[in-house]
Amino acid sequence: MRKNFSLVELIVVIAVIAILAGLIYPAFMKARDRSRMAACASNLKQIGIALNSYTSDYKDYLPVCERLGSVYGLPALKTVLSPYLQNTNVFKCPGDLGASSVFASAGTSYEWNTFVNGLKLDKSTFTIAGETISSPFCGDAEEFHLKRRNYLYPDGRVLDKMEILINNVP
Repeated sequence: MRKNFSLVELIVVIAVIAILAGLIYPAFMKARDRSRMAACASNLKQIGIALNSYTSDYKDYLPVCERLGSVYGLPALKTVLSPYLQNTNVFKCPGDLGASSVFASAGTSYEWNTFVNGLKLDKSTFTIAGETISSPFCGDAEEFHLKRRNYLYPDGRVLDKMEILINNVP
């Protein structure tokens, strides 16, 4: 004698599966965003290595670039660093998605800190008016990662927070 599932039992099973999926989905989304954030940090580290190569070629001076795309006639960071990179896809943050993509409009997801344009690099800091300052070179143009941004610092660190050190004190 074979017993079939009733419609009520089938609906209960589907409801339980839907509830479990609803509980797992946010964790999955968070894990996916964390992996995108890690890939973004890797991109910024590669940009940092290219910047290090650039400054080696130009007597420790940082490039003079636009903040994002070329608006004021200055070259974009992507243009300046392209000869130092094998893959220019590092300028696209994995979290920069959608119709209003920064990468689609500017050609890069990372904005350059124009405050450091043309300054001489002192390994991990730069000096202005006798003050030793460490500020990020570049970072995410928008909050692509759960309302957070990644930033590349002069010493090669990539952090998901803004940290400005003056005379080595945060």
